[in-house]
Amino acid sequence: MSSLFRSEEMCLVQLFFQTESAHSCINELGHLGLVQFKDVSNLCTA
Repeated sequence: MSSLFRSEEMCLVQLFFQTESAHSCINELGHLGLVQFKDVSNLCTA
């Protein structure tokens, strides 16, 4: 019962997709609910 109040183990990964398939891949990952996305756009410069 101690695992009831503990966070699950996580890891930070960086994914690279081909431009043509990026939208559908990200959409599918979001629907699975197994990933959390981190917005790093404020860290990037154009």
